Amino acid sequence: MYSGIIHPTQIWTCFQQYFCDDLPYRLQQSTIQIPEDMPTPHFDYGLHLLSKNFAQGRKLLIDYGLPLSIQDWESLIYENPLMASELDYDQDQEKHLGNDRLVQLNDGQHQIYDFVLCQLLTDFTKGQFFIHRPAGTGKTFLYKCICHYYRNRGKILLCVASSRIAALLLPVGHTAHSRFSIPLEINEQSVCHIGKNTHLADLLRQTSLIIWDEVPM
Repeated sequence: MYSGIIHPTQIWTCFQQYFCDDLPYRLQQSTIQIPEDMPTPHFDYGLHLLSKNFAQGRKLLIDYGLPLSIQDWESLIYENPLMASELDYDQDQEKHLGNDRLVQLNDGQHQIYDFVLCQLLTDFTKGQFFIHRPAGTGKTFLYKCICHYYRNRGKILLCVASSRIAALLLPVGHTAHSRFSIPLEINEQSVCHIGKNTHLADLLRQTSLIIWDEVPM
């Protein structure tokens, strides 16, 4: 992504067996159902993993002349129940709901909506925003509009709140303590108990945005 490789397709063709030498074992150890008519699924899975790495730098395989993966690996990999739950929505319906709510935003809400999405699209790694307004000014409505925007594009967006009552008002809302495994008794050495290879860790790696209501609490 960061250097001028002249012939990336030749590098892939010559060295794909070395790039992907660990993937047959990974696929064998997983519960992914490999299509029987695919002779070298680990090469195709390797292209899928490359595409995910490139996406972090806002690049695509076609930007380097590389072929797209044939298999829809995302649909096979999503045996994680947490990810399946967060992706259990209709993208067309999300688009319709988003468009309906977008026209109802007032000037202040629209200004925040445009600013947040513009900043995230420019550099999502630095996107941290604090929205503070009195109750009844439409913060939750704004959160839902942003949520529809991401889900319309097939992204995972987590909605959490510091209290259960507030979490019920958010799309697929959870309390922050339950979602992030935050200890109830907190001190300076406290950490969230999230194992590296757990479903929750995988979910967080795939998450594009987190909306946290009542975060000052």
